[in-house]
Amino acid sequence: MKEQMIKSFCIGIFSVMLFMTGCGQDAGLSSVDMSSEPISSEPISVEEEKPVRPGDATDKENEAAETIDAPVISGYEHCPGEDADGIRINWNPVKKADGYEYRFTFISNVPEANDEEEITVTAETSAEYYFQDYYKLKFEVRACRNSSQKKHYSEWTSVILNSNDIEKIIGVAKQNEDVNSENEEDVMERLKGWARSYYERQGVSPQYYDCEANGDGTYTIHVYDIIENEEEGHTGTTNWLYVDANGKGTDLLGEDIDIHP
Repeated sequence: MKEQMIKSFCIGIFSVMLFMTGCGQDAGLSSVDMSSEPISSEPISVEEEKPVRPGDATDKENEAAETIDAPVISGYEHCPGEDADGIRINWNPVKKADGYEYRFTFISNVPEANDEEEITVTAETSAEYYFQDYYKLKFEVRACRNSSQKKHYSEWTSVILNSNDIEKIIGVAKQNEDVNSENEEDVMERLKGWARSYYERQGVSPQYYDCEANGDGTYTIHVYDIIENEEEGHTGTTNWLYVDANGKGTDLLGEDIDIHP
């Protein structure tokens, strides 16, 4: 009796399942596709975006912090050596730079004689080069900054000096050195000679040239003639010149003047 009841219960459940399956198909429900690949059991990693806190640097700010300006050449000087003349090239300090790298390349009129020096590292803002011959000289410099991860460099700053540039730098410097080595009497005699030559080139030939030192590195030159007549003589002034030891300054009317030959 009990077995008969269990059979009847199972048959009833099976019938209900068949009925429900038929209703789902009639209603247009699609069957589940079990042929697809099984879902991976590997964990999915999700990168959590860190919140930006006040004072945190952005990516752009970090990139800008690693950027270094290229050095700017500020001037040239003569460096007299024991066996050769040289020049010193100066550049302005660069913010955030820990040092600099530079190199010289001597460019000859014979390509085989070109000579590129190895890169030199320095904390100074100048570099010197001594010549055996004047032709062309290329100079390159860049700033560098050390960080915990790597070294950052600026762009190279480069300049090429030809023989005329080099001779001018050295020649003007030598002339100034010669001027500085003169005593006051020598300077005044030289300036009087320059003034005389200056007016001769203008087609004027005053008779007298007096020069006095003003005590501040400048000099006053009085250019004049003595005009005599039967009764008395008097001074006929051509000009007053106020110049430095190189002959540059102004005249009586405040006009710029350069008596250097």
